[in-house]
Amino acid sequence: MSFLNLYVLEKFVYFFKCDNVKLKDTLKLILWEEEGAAALKEVFDLNPNANKFFILVGPEGGFSRIEIRKAHEAGFNVANMGIRILRSETASISILSVIQHRFGDLN
Repeated sequence: MSFLNLYVLEKFVYFFKCDNVKLKDTLKLILWEEEGAAALKEVFDLNPNANKFFILVGPEGGFSRIEIRKAHEAGFNVANMGIRILRSETASISILSVIQHRFGDLN
């Protein structure tokens, strides 16, 4: 990861730690394909009443371990969507579809 990317990530994480950001009732997810990420179903099972979401989908090549650690420190749940690695644009649409299905928008 370049210095610039790390700088932007640190500013981003700082933003989410600030008291003036009202994400208290928001389920924050960062999608990660590596071992150690919780299954998406487990995260949803622990948050059955979630109705607001903030999702970070990685760039091509995925997030670095430093980025994952920083996001986790900022309160993001590290989750994976299974064994397949999707392109960013596909993962974005997929996670929204999964959330809509899981939380009742697609009856």
